[in-house]
Amino acid sequence: MPLPELNLKQAWLIPSATAIPNPNGTAPGWWVDRPDGRLAILLPGPPREMRPMWRDWVVPRLRERGLGDGRLVRTLRTYGIGESRVAELLGEPMLRAANPVVATYARADWLDVRISAVDERNAGGRIVRPARQVLETAEMAVRDTLAGTSWPRVRRRGPTWSRRPRPAPASGSPSSKPARAARSARLLRDVPALERAMAHGPGVARDVVGWPVETEAIEIAREAGVEVGLSLVAHSDASQTVLRVAVAAPAHGWSRVLDLRLFQHGDQGRFRAGVAAAAFLVEVLGEEN
Repeated sequence: MPLPELNLKQAWLIPSATAIPNPNGTAPGWWVDRPDGRLAILLPGPPREMRPMWRDWVVPRLRERGLGDGRLVRTLRTYGIGESRVAELLGEPMLRAANPVVATYARADWLDVRISAVDERNAGGRIVRPARQVLETAEMAVRDTLAGTSWPRVRRRGPTWSRRPRPAPASGSPSSKPARAARSARLLRDVPALERAMAHGPGVARDVVGWPVETEAIEIAREAGVEVGLSLVAHSDASQTVLRVAVAAPAHGWSRVLDLRLFQHGDQGRFRAGVAAAAFLVEVLGEEN
């Protein structure tokens, strides 16, 4: 297969750089020892190229030079709560700690809480708590603090959700990736049926907590002739939006329900409710598949 001329520039290397091998692409990385004693490392952007290069080539050489602090990082993604509210809940002691470092980053449709930790050492330099233990302790504290006020995407604790038992797959049932892709494609196949199933349109739902979203999700899936149905109900007042969302696959005997309270209201609250429902759907499908 000939290499396109445009791709040749990916192999450019400045004279002061050592090439970092890229086993999964055509662009090498750069390892540059600067005249001032500092080090510059440049890697290609695609994760499947960058991560092996960093793990297998860069990190061992950084360790040989005694560089880096062995920092571990974990990011919790939350929906439906503002940055100032999260900062208030976490409190100054947690946000100003030197190890672990806990910081918030507001995105367009969610909020990330980033936790980073290094080994905790005594005055003699001996490790008294490894970085992983420091990180996991801090993560549990963050989850406990935010439980019930936001929805961490990767979580051990969070808002209430229920699950029906998933039956064991029948003998000969499809389980390969192509089969799962074919099943997923069916979700968007029958648009008229989906429109019929949702013909009742949006309504006013003040009693969100008691709304039968699970039953509706099951009925939507059956009416539309698809494998997975989703039902979302939300109510927004002057200070918050309360929502309930269900994802159900009646043919496979499972359903999930999420109850969530968002600290946005009006159009913004409704928009965030839709984002949260979509994220919940993606997470549930990923787990069930």
